[in-house]
Amino acid sequence: MSKKILINGTTLNGANITPLLIKARFWQHAGEHVTFLGDKNLEQQIRSLSILKDFGFVYLPIRTLPRTRLGFIFGALRQNLISVKIVDDLSGKFDVVYGISSVLDMILV
Repeated sequence: MSKKILINGTTLNGANITPLLIKARFWQHAGEHVTFLGDKNLEQQIRSLSILKDFGFVYLPIRTLPRTRLGFIFGALRQNLISVKIVDDLSGKFDVVYGISSVLDMILV
């Protein structure tokens, strides 16, 4: 039975996501369905790397994250609060929600 995996990409814009995409490709080869949670910029980044051919996407509103440390923390927190509302609507549609980090802004969802 195929699993549905939602990958939290809330604050991954501009990050090195190649290892994550390689892991997602492995899951796809095992028959799992992979969906990302993020904005359109993240989707473009994933498509430009051409590691995955077929994946789902749940869109977040585009919000640029500030470059300062404190600004990034609060911006990421705001993005995650928006994500929580969206994921609540998706409750029961995915078997696994996967995040690449145990940092607070990646585990709220």
